[in-house]
This record gives sequence, structure tokens and C-alpha cells, in this order.
Amino acid sequence: MTAFQARSGLPLAGANPTPGASSQPDDAAAEVRVYDPAMCCPTGVCGPSIDPDLIRFASDLQWLAAQGHTVRRFNLSQEPQAFVGEPRVSAVLNEHGEAGLPIVFVGEEMLASGRLPHRDELAAALAGQESR
Repeated sequence: MTAFQARSGLPLAGANPTPGASSQPDDAAAEVRVYDPAMCCPTGVCGPSIDPDLIRFASDLQWLAAQGHTVRRFNLSQEPQAFVGEPRVSAVLNEHGEAGLPIVFVGEEMLASGRLPHRDELAAALAGQESR
């Protein structure tokens, strides 16, 4: 899968929805998973006061998808089973509560907890995963 997928599973406009159109391998090493705190919508970019970091991060994820990486986001209020089903996420929540969110994985490595990483961090982590 090469398209950016929001929580709904639908490709985001501008992403490459054609399977096999990317040169990236379709494996966990090229995947970014984001476990978001409870938000009113899949990206948090809604409502009367939008956090500029959420806008930046949504743009960074779109960029990654355009590069051929799979991006999956999970919202605590709408998909609690995804949080329970990932033991490392459950451990962070048990230790830090929602202050430990968001949690970002690149492949099987936890890149960030309690903050949104920047594009250069995401790109470097993905490059490191692909070189393994």
C-alpha cells in the first residue's frame, strides 16, 4: 500500500493511490504509525483553534506518503483497540497517561512519544530503516 491513509482508510488527495506505483517496498520498515491522543477528527486539524504543530505534522505525513511510504494514524477516542493491541503503546499510556501521546513508530522503532517529530527526523528514521 502506498497511499496516505487517514483513520478512515481513504487516500488523501494528492497521495498516490495506485498500488505498486511506488519504488518503496511495501513492508513494515517503510511504514509510519501514529497513535494520536483523543481528537475530534483524524488529524486534529479542525475546530476553531488549530495547533500549528498539527498542521505542520499533517503536511509532513502527506510528504512522506508522496515519497511512497505508508502512513497510518490511530485516534484514541475513535480506535482504542489499536492502542490496547500495541503493547508498547499500552506501556506508555500506563506510565505517562495521555501525556505520552502522540506516539510515532517508524517501522518497529518508536521514534517519538509525547511530541510530534519533524520532517527531518521522520526522513532520517525511514532512511535508517531502509538501510537495514
